[in-house]
Amino acid sequence: TYSNESDWSETAQFTMDSIPSVTVEDITNTSDIYAGIPISIQTVYSDNNGSSDLDRLYLKIHNPSADTDIEYYITPTGSNQSGEYPTPVSGSEYISAITYDTTYNSPTTNDITATWDITLGWDWTQGSSLTYGIKATDKGGAGSEYTNTSTTYKYENRLTFTGDLSVKDSQNNNISDSI
Repeated sequence: TYSNESDWSETAQFTMDSIPSVTVEDITNTSDIYAGIPISIQTVYSDNNGSSDLDRLYLKIHNPSADTDIEYYITPTGSNQSGEYPTPVSGSEYISAITYDTTYNSPTTNDITATWDITLGWDWTQGSSLTYGIKATDKGGAGSEYTNTSTTYKYENRLTFTGDLSVKDSQNNNISDSI
């Protein structure tokens, strides 16, 4: 806050709109992605003007092998949220389920912690160099740039069976195969 005196007013106050911040350390529980298997990613978004100044909280899964990234955002409500559906930006056709929970003022009064519960379907392009990224915008229109994980992950959409397969036919004879 900046105060100044002038001829036309006694005191003027200005509050600077801080740009929201995110760091790579704010993205946790990242992992490889397997079609049909749920993952839960935790992210933290910060604004020096307080958590109530945050307007949109983004998550992007970047797959260099695919034509489309998966990107969603949360619009915070001012209180904790649970089991809500985020707004899609791109790649929603590759998601079979997605919800989020938010916790306000966590870990500090400037922060919102989001837990993203995501299950990818089977149709996204398989890749081995995926990164997770986050960014935020605030109610004043300021926004951070995407911060991405330096570690890369893979997305698998094929099933692999290994081991012995054994069944019995109608005469109770064993039928088996090793793969």
